Amino acid sequence: GLGITRAFAKAKYNVIFNGLEKDGNDTAAKVAREFQINYLFSPANALHVDQLRTMVDEGLARFKHIDVLMNNCGIQHVSPIENFPDDKWADILRINLSSAFILTKALMKPMKEKKIWSNY
Repeated sequence: GLGITRAFAKAKYNVIFNGLEKDGNDTAAKVAREFQINYLFSPANALHVDQLRTMVDEGLARFKHIDVLMNNCGIQHVSPIENFPDDKWADILRINLSSAFILTKALMKPMKEKKIWSNY
C-alpha cells in the first residue's frame, strides 16, 4: 500500500493515509514532505464501519473531493478449516471484503457528482 501511495504522492495527489501502525502519521508526514503534498492520516480500523465513514467524512472535509479510492487493506489467518476460528473468518470478511464495499459506497455519490468518470 505504501508504494502505491507514494506513486500517487509523486504524481501530486493529496493523500489520505490509513493504518494502525503507531508511527503511521510520521510515515505519512514524511511522504507528504518529500513530495510536497497535503495529507490526512486516519487510524480508522477497517473492522468498524463507523470509523471508515468518519475517515471518508474527514477526507472530504479536508480536500473537498476524493478522486481515487485504493482499497488495499487485508488480513489472513492460516488454519485447517476444521480448526478455523469463526471470529477470524468474520474479521477476514469484514476487512478484506466489507471495508472495500463500505468505502466505495461512501464515495460513490461525491465521485459521481464531481463527474470523475466520463460515462456517469
